[in-house]
Amino acid sequence: MNRSSKRLGNLKIPKVGSLDFIGSFGYLMPVLILTIASILRLYGIQWDNGGLFHPDERAILFHVSDLSFPQWHDLGILMDANNSPLNPHWFPYGTLILYLAKLIETVASIFTEVSLTDMSLIGRSLSTAADIGTILMTFMICSMAYNRKVGYLASLLIALSVIHIQLSHFYRPEPLLVFFLIVSIWFMLQVMERR
Repeated sequence: MNRSSKRLGNLKIPKVGSLDFIGSFGYLMPVLILTIASILRLYGIQWDNGGLFHPDERAILFHVSDLSFPQWHDLGILMDANNSPLNPHWFPYGTLILYLAKLIETVASIFTEVSLTDMSLIGRSLSTAADIGTILMTFMICSMAYNRKVGYLASLLIALSVIHIQLSHFYRPEPLLVFFLIVSIWFMLQVMERR
């Protein structure tokens, strides 16, 4: 293997050396990128002042509020799909975002009353966390497959991507979906590297 490339499994990856000026920042650069990404995603997170103007987010939160956990003595009702209090009877976005929001709402309601506006902030915070996780995993994938400089660039591009910033301001399934896809790619690369 020559010095201008490295191998990942059977895949030959060219070495990128044009970003030499970034190398001296070490691991301070990912922290800086994640900080910038967090600021961009959290700024204006309550853009609607509790009005729930985004129709998809509003529909998701209304269906989350319809869900409830059964009493301990009545757990058998969970096996009845038509009468289960955890069956949303609404599946256009899948159930992960519904159940995740309901779980967090249930835990938070132990300490304080949780309104629908509070749930929108919780959902948007989950979207933001998933998107920041996507940026971190992108850095890790690119650092492993290429080098840290490419990881810096790729994670910075996602951190500044308008669509990622916009979707972090809503509770929708896309940020979670992208995060789980990126994590899957990282695990696939781990398997390839071990072979």
